[in-house]
Amino acid sequence: MRVLRKRLLTRRIVALLIFAAAASAQIFFNNLPWPLTVEDNEKLKNPAANAKALELVFAGTNLPEGRPLLTYDGTSGETVDLDFKAARPDDQTQAVVFFLGPAGPPPGTVAEWHLVASDSPKDSGGPPCRVHVEIVPEAGASLGELHFTQFADPAPDHRAIDITADSTALRVSFKNEAPDAAKPYGPGCLKMASSGAWQMPVRNAPVGFRISPKSHFWITFVAVTDSPAWRGPDGVLRTALLGPLSAREVTLRKIREDGEPEKRPPAMRLSGVRGTLLKIRKLQIGLDYLQVSLEGQAWAQQDGHTVGFDLWGAVQKNYFLTALLTGANGLLLSWLHKLCFPPRQRTTRATTA
Repeated sequence: MRVLRKRLLTRRIVALLIFAAAASAQIFFNNLPWPLTVEDNEKLKNPAANAKALELVFAGTNLPEGRPLLTYDGTSGETVDLDFKAARPDDQTQAVVFFLGPAGPPPGTVAEWHLVASDSPKDSGGPPCRVHVEIVPEAGASLGELHFTQFADPAPDHRAIDITADSTALRVSFKNEAPDAAKPYGPGCLKMASSGAWQMPVRNAPVGFRISPKSHFWITFVAVTDSPAWRGPDGVLRTALLGPLSAREVTLRKIREDGEPEKRPPAMRLSGVRGTLLKIRKLQIGLDYLQVSLEGQAWAQQDGHTVGFDLWGAVQKNYFLTALLTGANGLLLSWLHKLCFPPRQRTTRATTA
């Protein structure tokens, strides 16, 4: 009896080891460390940063010389507010647009600046003005890390994006144009420029600012009619265009409400294979998130864990291999069941007449 019990225990231990080995193999091959084609992977190709919770960080960023980092040509349905944590007007704006205003010379040093829409009783006799915004890095500077996120509270008539460049100054140009020069008093045509106690109304005049490195810069897209560019079933603004922009590494970093990074693994990290660059496309600005589309070959991680090649997922796309794998698993389970629970042998007693 003891020998039989030992044999049964040994069988069950062997069965458990075989089952653990088979399960571990299938789990391992379900996430095999391997460089991935990002645009073919549903988990990775469209990273999205939720407002006040995540930021998109582009490291080792590349931008063709002379090309803007971001351009925006607005429709007649919205205008743009600009807010700078640390900036100064460019030379032309300082000497021509602001210097000749009724408020006197503007601040000449780096300071906090705002250029926001202002209501006026006159702004009802013409069509809405159209806005053009362009952001370019300072000539000859390396972009380094770029940060894209949202800190504004969600509002149906707003879409917002916050941008920070760690290693270079950014130059922002803003131009407001009335479709009909004879009617310059439409919605969105008047802006109020301000820095501290200094302020000045600006109407249909081009202005520019230089943003200091590591300084936050906010763009808020504000509806001035019932038909802003994000009017649609998904409420997404798609008319702010990136680059063409590429980066050695793209990270979806977890942040606190004050914008500081959390001391936890990033929600996502993609690194170009052998130093190659990932292409960044299709910036989408939602009510409470930012999203981009990525292309290229990358090593990937999510929440600190490797995201690799899904061998079993690839197998399951082939009906024949799926049936073969299912049958093999069924046979394995049946064999393990017999190994653990062998059928009892019936005993018969001899009868005598």
